[in-house]
Amino acid sequence: MTKLSKNKKITIAVLMVTLVAAIAINVSLAYFTQKTDEITNKFTLGDIDIDIDEDWDPEDGEDMLPGTTVDKAPWIKATEGDSYVRMVMQVKDKDGVVITDATRLAKILYTLRFSTTINAGDKLSTTALATVKNFNDTAFTYNAALSGNGVYVYDYNFVLTEGNKTPVLITHVVIPTDWDEADIAILNGPYQVTFTGYGIQAENLTATEAFAALTDKFF
Repeated sequence: MTKLSKNKKITIAVLMVTLVAAIAINVSLAYFTQKTDEITNKFTLGDIDIDIDEDWDPEDGEDMLPGTTVDKAPWIKATEGDSYVRMVMQVKDKDGVVITDATRLAKILYTLRFSTTINAGDKLSTTALATVKNFNDTAFTYNAALSGNGVYVYDYNFVLTEGNKTPVLITHVVIPTDWDEADIAILNGPYQVTFTGYGIQAENLTATEAFAALTDKFF
């Protein structure tokens, strides 16, 4: 007889003894109880993580003149979990203080463009820029309610799945060829344009719920 068969027979015997004992104690018992091995279920909390990066060479931002076009293309990547994401752009002065002067802001924002057809090094006039978007409005929605005074909020229109990245928000910084000294004076460089990424779990949340939660937490 194998060890397995012997163990099986012992188990049956124990059950039979239990049955007999139950009947001897109370013949009215119609069921039997038995303590079994415990089943332990381990639960772990999921996590999300995002990164923000861009195509940008800091040296390209130095000594820009009319007729300059350089690459600047920020995106967000989901490194862990699926997320709803938001990109926040801030325009700051050389000391890192958010700019609130409306005229200066408008001039700086004019230089930020999204296009799949222009390239770094192109020399573009204000006429050429008339049909070029300021941001990627196919992939992102501008959140006007949260934006203004140097802070601009863009909500990504889709769930960002793990391992993937958003399209870029903008593609270039362009100083038009026909800007003169007065235009450059309004820019009043140096200044900074920064981008921050925010993410929240996609699972069990609608987009409306997710962005409302992000707003409550960060704004």
